[in-house]
Amino acid sequence: MGELLTLRLRRGELVRNAAGHAEWQTLHTAKSVPPDRTTIIICDMWDNHWSRGAVVREEAMLPRMIAVLTAARAKGVHIIHAPSETMAFYADEPARQRMLNIPQVEPPPDRDHAVPPLPIDASDHGSDTGEPESYKAWSRQHPAIEIDQSRDLISDNGREIYSYLAARQIEQLLIMGVHTNMCILNRFVCHQNRWSSG
Repeated sequence: MGELLTLRLRRGELVRNAAGHAEWQTLHTAKSVPPDRTTIIICDMWDNHWSRGAVVREEAMLPRMIAVLTAARAKGVHIIHAPSETMAFYADEPARQRMLNIPQVEPPPDRDHAVPPLPIDASDHGSDTGEPESYKAWSRQHPAIEIDQSRDLISDNGREIYSYLAARQIEQLLIMGVHTNMCILNRFVCHQNRWSSG
């Protein structure tokens, strides 16, 4: 095993303060993981979006995201690009073909688990800038995010991604994206479905 990757993790926990009131406390921990058993999925960081607010947030996130991906790739972390509804754009690229060549396995059956409601109102489809309707504005991943054709993978298919994670015995899955209320929680490649299937 090579050099471990240190993840600095932050989570909120509901605790009782000295006066007996419930309050959220931020807890910080560090966890060391093997890079070759770690994968980052970049979810729906598209080249455009119908929501002006989404575009502004994405542009603000890109420099830090690119820095994280560059550092992670240099340490040997696997990177999967998952820009939903754009696979035709990548059909002939080596990173897409690499994913298609992974032997497919059947994900485990969904667990009997109720999906709780989102913690925010998502009826605006992820926009906070008042656009009257949504439409497909994207055709690919944002071009500022490098796809290393010699080692990265491209997929928006949950079974393909699960098959890759199983084949590589991935233990840590990190997910990056701009809309945690929509793309990260609800895309079939991401959080709620991974919770259902373990």
